[in-house]
Amino acid sequence: MAAFLAGGITQRVWVGSFGIKLPFVELADLPGAATASITAIGEVTKGLDDQIASVTTALNTRFDEQAEETAARAEAVARVSRAVSDLEERLGKLES
Repeated sequence: MAAFLAGGITQRVWVGSFGIKLPFVELADLPGAATASITAIGEVTKGLDDQIASVTTALNTRFDEQAEETAARAEAVARVSRAVSDLEERLGKLES
């Protein structure tokens, strides 16, 4: 019986079909399972790539908006600083 089983397994390996079905256990065909796994991994990877692209686009858009707002605020601070300098200069002239 062991020789028969070993011969069957050897034959499956030889022809590249690794699936074995016995009354008490069944092992799926490895190339078929591998193909299904590769397909599933590809679909998951595509979904993740799409999500990464979407998040990256949203972050880049928000970053650009923040950069514009920061530049506008910096310009406002510069204007206030110039105004304060002008007032200090006028005050200095009045005091002298």
